[in-house]
Amino acid sequence: MVLCFGIGALLLSWVPWLGMLFAVAAAIFGVIALIRKQPFGYALTGLILGAVALIVAVLITVGFTAFVGGRSAQSGRRSIPPVTTTPEDPPPQETKGGMPHRRLHPSQS
Repeated sequence: MVLCFGIGALLLSWVPWLGMLFAVAAAIFGVIALIRKQPFGYALTGLILGAVALIVAVLITVGFTAFVGGRSAQSGRRSIPPVTTTPEDPPPQETKGGMPHRRLHPSQS
């Protein structure tokens, strides 16, 4: 039974969160099998596979969480800075013809 959990945990270690659950279960069942003096080879192999699956599952889960968390944090950021007007650059004024009138700077007059 422990060997089956170890193999399943190793196969599911690539699925975030689910792989961690199976890996922890495989490690716990591996320790229980060693304590209860079940066949040593199967218990040890299941425990080792569970430990390797736990390491892989933690790395995959942390990487996935960082990738998804980073992507959602970037989506709220503005890529174009807001346009601000300065006192030296007043908004254009309408003239009688409908065309905006551009004021000349005092040095250009």
